[in-house]
Amino acid sequence: HNSHAARNRAMEEARASFEAYPNSALTLAALGAALHAIGNVEEAEQRLRASVTKDDVQPECVYLLGRLLSSTNREREAKEVARRLATMLNQPSVFVTRESAKSWVAEILR
Repeated sequence: HNSHAARNRAMEEARASFEAYPNSALTLAALGAALHAIGNVEEAEQRLRASVTKDDVQPECVYLLGRLLSSTNREREAKEVARRLATMLNQPSVFVTRESAKSWVAEILR
């Protein structure tokens, strides 16, 4: 039950961040990721799609949307997102999950 509590805590934190910074790509993406983790795929996708349209979009946002699409078996859409992410991977930025993202892009685009 710890993982359930942790997911709920992550959800609460993501909602609080989103309420504080509703126009931030990263807070939208964090909310989307938390929603995806608790199984609310539809709202998660809405938040993640919104995050990738923001001016301050980060590679993480694109990666999280791609992971959601591939986890719901939408390969064509996942490939489009993977191609977009591939162009972002070499940008100098703080990108904690860069290596995971590179592996995912390689897997999706092979």
